[in-house]
Amino acid sequence: MTWAAEQSAAFDDLADAFGATATWFPSLGGDPVVQQPVLFESPTKGIGIDAPGGEGLNTRFDFTDFVLSAQASHFPGLKAAVEAGHVEEMTIEENGQEVGRYNVRGVRYVGDGHLIEARLSEVTLNAQPDRGQPDPAIASLFAG
Repeated sequence: MTWAAEQSAAFDDLADAFGATATWFPSLGGDPVVQQPVLFESPTKGIGIDAPGGEGLNTRFDFTDFVLSAQASHFPGLKAAVEAGHVEEMTIEENGQEVGRYNVRGVRYVGDGHLIEARLSEVTLNAQPDRGQPDPAIASLFAG
């Protein structure tokens, strides 16, 4: 078994045991990606770094983004679609229950490119997937 195959198998085992599943219906059409194993991090979780004798390196980082990690082969075309400016949406489930719907803001390859990391924003009923653009009514107030 190659290193890449071992890495993929280990990721799938981890995602199956501790992760979630993601469903993506590509905005440009094509076959949907349904309930693929992913690791999903919510901004409500934090990471503590403790370096004894670290001369002030001990700190805590809080996530400000929802982050999804997955095998790149499970989401073909996602990175290209997001980079082309298309609004891509995913649904995340944990233990068979929907956690939420999210707009994909950015995708990058991790390591040797077999894995992706996607930055997500929660879809809310009163928000538009405008990729961070100001509301036109508010923008007109500042256009002066």
